[in-house]
Amino acid sequence: MKRAGFILADQIVSATIITIALSFFALNYHALIKQKRAMDDHLIAARMIKEASDDPTCRHFYSNGMEVKQAPHRIAVYQNGEVVEQLWQK
Repeated sequence: MKRAGFILADQIVSATIITIALSFFALNYHALIKQKRAMDDHLIAARMIKEASDDPTCRHFYSNGMEVKQAPHRIAVYQNGEVVEQLWQK
């Protein structure tokens, strides 16, 4: 039969392992959600660049909280003043 002190130590070790596993899961889940949002933003920006390249007369428009600016050799999509995606043309 085990002593009470050893049973308590086993419980502390198992609780620590479970806590570490849950923390690892939570951090990875948060990172995956953040990565998915970034990928969605890049997909929207790429579609907006496609729309802008199809219509060369449109130089500037807003959509989905993003701004598209078209220059003679470049189409860029901005969100909060930062470039999300850009396309250089010859």
